[in-house]
Amino acid sequence: MRCENDVMTEENEDNQLRSTYGPAWQRLPSASLNMEIKNRINAYKGNMKSALQTDSVVDTNLKTL
Repeated sequence: MRCENDVMTEENEDNQLRSTYGPAWQRLPSASLNMEIKNRINAYKGNMKSALQTDSVVDTNLKTL
């Protein structure tokens, strides 16, 4: 998922800048700031997985009619 990749890219950049600038990098860690969006992404992925399973069951039921 592109949004998941974007979040990970941003976190990696933050970690790199934190390593480069040390204590001068005052921003809160992206990993903690992004926790809510990561939870939402995981929930969305779970919903999509359930939807695909349901679609498969419906497809199988339609084929047996």
